[in-house]
Amino acid sequence: MHFKIKVKKTEKNDFPYIMRLSIFSQNLTNFNIECSPFASAKDHLKLQHVLHKIRELYYRRVYIESNDSTKLIAAACPDIKSNVNSDKKELIEVIAELESKLSTQLTVPLDYDEKTFNSVIALREKLNSETNLSDKKINSYIKEYENIKLNPKTTFITVEVATENGNVKNLVLHQSGWIKYSKFGFDIRDASKTYEWDQIVKIQGAIKLTTNVRQYSPLDFFNLFAENCKINEFFISLLKSLNINKNIDLLFKSAIEIDFCEPIGNMQLINLKIKQVDEDWNKMENLYKISDYKSLAPILKKFGNDDTNLAYGYVLNEQYNEAIELANSIIKEDISSVAHMTKGLAYVGLGEFDKAYDAYELGVYACQYEWYPIARDNLLEFIKKHKIPASDELSKLEELLSIERKPLYLNKLCFCGSNRKFKNCHASVNNQSFL
Repeated sequence: MHFKIKVKKTEKNDFPYIMRLSIFSQNLTNFNIECSPFASAKDHLKLQHVLHKIRELYYRRVYIESNDSTKLIAAACPDIKSNVNSDKKELIEVIAELESKLSTQLTVPLDYDEKTFNSVIALREKLNSETNLSDKKINSYIKEYENIKLNPKTTFITVEVATENGNVKNLVLHQSGWIKYSKFGFDIRDASKTYEWDQIVKIQGAIKLTTNVRQYSPLDFFNLFAENCKINEFFISLLKSLNINKNIDLLFKSAIEIDFCEPIGNMQLINLKIKQVDEDWNKMENLYKISDYKSLAPILKKFGNDDTNLAYGYVLNEQYNEAIELANSIIKEDISSVAHMTKGLAYVGLGEFDKAYDAYELGVYACQYEWYPIARDNLLEFIKKHKIPASDELSKLEELLSIERKPLYLNKLCFCGSNRKFKNCHASVNNQSFL
């Protein structure tokens, strides 16, 4: 038998088999081929047939070769295990019948028990009595089968790194249970986003997390993670490996992407990819240090990770309409945002001083972030740079921003004198008058 290791792009939930190697030396290797959690019943039967033929051989040798046919491992008569007993094989055969009748692939229960077997037999008899199967009935049978197949919750994890020479290294793990999203400890201030996140946590929905690593190259981080990783402690091992970014003087070297896929039945797939960091991350960090928001704007637009400073960068680049549009979207999400001040400055750039006053006025009452005296200083610097002639309108803006105020509580009366609560007046997300 020749197993050739090749670089092949494939969807992670497409592969039906896993090979587990126990390497004692180059000439002493035991291996076991088993089905992945995504394998169909027919995949299971095919594997059992192949393993049976292998075990019948009087003499067998296994070679594991690299892509250029270099022999990496040669093993004589390796021990080949099989974890499927006759009872479970019979169950798999019945499920394969269901697959044929329903014209779909069905995954196999991880464990065998008599209750599951009897339920699958009953489902087969019920299916055999059908004379005409509509799509609706087929979907109903598939759902009924999924309800029978009460597998425990399992997480299947793939870790992938692309090396400098183009090769790909993979690490495949699985652990019992699902990783609880509530353990991430995200601090979400916006109420609507909090509700959205709570719903994702409730259904264990699909999410994507990204971060960068300073201290290690992609391959070094992969090796560090592989050394620290413990079965059933994937998330703890990952956090331990990521807890290395304390020295902020180092440049980012690696980018980490973690895709939590939507569970299939009781199986959740997590894909972790490690790659070379985009150098714009390091450029962005340096621009933040010198407060060069004008140069930051195109990078912030590329990454989409800081809309507040992107809107301010638009103003500095004289993209006033883009700044106002982005500021409005930020304010809709968070009425307490400092984007009010950016919006006011953009209107100054357009020469629309009345609208600038309205934007600044709402900002000084709604903004819960530090804006004084920064907003006033930015206004004066902007007026000087663009040589805007002095006027009563500009004097009113400077006077408004020269008084430090505490944020107005939402349940207090609105500053405009309407006798309505602030949250039901200018701070209402349904109030379109300020847009």
